[in-house]
Amino acid sequence: MNSYINSDKNKTILINNYSTGIYCAIILLFIIFRILIYFETEYFVIWFDSAQFAATSFASVWSNLFWSDGIPPLYPFFLKHFTTLSSNPIPIENSFLSLFSYNPTIIKGIELLDNYPYLLVKNNFDIISASLFQFLFSTLSCVIFALSFSSIFKNIYIKLVSTTFILMLGMESSITLWDKHILTESISISLLFITISFLIHIKYVAKNIIFLVLFLLILISLSFIKITNNYLIVLLIPLVVFHFIKGNYNYKINYALLFSTLLSLFIFNQYMLFNGDRSNVPMKDLISSRISTQGYEDIYYYFRNSGMPELPKDTIGKLWTAPFEDYPELNDWWINKSSKTYQTYLITHPGYFFFRPFQYTNEFNKPVYNYLTPDLHFHEQVAPTKLKIIFTDTFLWISFSVLSLLLLSIFIKNKTIDIDNTLLPIFLLISGTALYLIIWHADLGELDRHLIQCAIMLRIAILMLLMIFASFLVKKDH
Repeated sequence: MNSYINSDKNKTILINNYSTGIYCAIILLFIIFRILIYFETEYFVIWFDSAQFAATSFASVWSNLFWSDGIPPLYPFFLKHFTTLSSNPIPIENSFLSLFSYNPTIIKGIELLDNYPYLLVKNNFDIISASLFQFLFSTLSCVIFALSFSSIFKNIYIKLVSTTFILMLGMESSITLWDKHILTESISISLLFITISFLIHIKYVAKNIIFLVLFLLILISLSFIKITNNYLIVLLIPLVVFHFIKGNYNYKINYALLFSTLLSLFIFNQYMLFNGDRSNVPMKDLISSRISTQGYEDIYYYFRNSGMPELPKDTIGKLWTAPFEDYPELNDWWINKSSKTYQTYLITHPGYFFFRPFQYTNEFNKPVYNYLTPDLHFHEQVAPTKLKIIFTDTFLWISFSVLSLLLLSIFIKNKTIDIDNTLLPIFLLISGTALYLIIWHADLGELDRHLIQCAIMLRIAILMLLMIFASFLVKKDH
């Protein structure tokens, strides 16, 4: 028996001694797989939104247009640094990266009536360099997050397993495939990883004013890269205020920093909401597919009873493409009153707010849980890859089952669970679910990419809970 215990201790000591090398080997393997996935992704993708970011990037940073075009300014600022300087750029089809592509035309755009978005971005930006930056930032953020996550635990085995799981999560196709898209998703997901890394560091490692300042700068970056990130920030701040900075060095300074950051973001977002082309009809894209006779009669009749002009029968349910200029009275009502009407409806119909996202209404509106899938391919526009190393939906169900068994085991063994350590993953579970509901009601278009961060937050929360509960069942290193 003693020899078995000594052998176990020797193994643990050996692993501790070589832990740095093991970490390096795991990270190196992860980087190799990420590189393979990147080069096995068949082509780069240019979206319609890419053209809007590109057009804004041509304006001066100090101009009113750069800040009032109705889109977050960070990605246009990012694209500014990847403008093609050469008058005769090398055709991308003949570039080095084309050797890794299965398709000779390795840049594709979304199919529109004209090629404006595609040509604007392709002819004016170094797409390869922009994509490589996204890839490097994404890979680095995954490594930072994996190391931050593993720092929570004392047991070397839990540390190594947690690092491996997070790096596996970083190879999900819903994360890796966005690196070749000229869009904000890749950078936004990377910032999410860094945000959670800072939360972990502030909570478990060092409550330092410098880390708090850096964390607030990351929040500003999240807001400036994607509008829907503001919902996440609203959910994050209470946790930071009431727990993470509690007992910190100078709480007055911390609160002042948080307040000034929130105030600045609020002013910025109000400015964005009421300026630029996107502010003209803020609700048209949101509920155009909901005012119809195919499952959303309640909203339609509420809008009709709230002053919305009557629509021709052939227009109901087709507001996405409806010629609003042919209905001046309807257009005027939509611009001036539809937003407040919809907000009032959500406040006065809590049952709709909480339960409708989970109901199947028609073929255009899937239940919100359909967007949990890790393989988030938006229509046919996401570039395919032959390498898909992903957590499947099955993983989520297995994880929930394992979590339940772990809780039962801890209860049977009469172990105590440190509730404080479970606060962050529980918060991620709750806020990730809340984000699903908020974004579903506030940003109906292209939900499968706007909800990616929610799906990632839920996966991180499940992994954190798994590792935290597992740590209660194993011996701690001394």
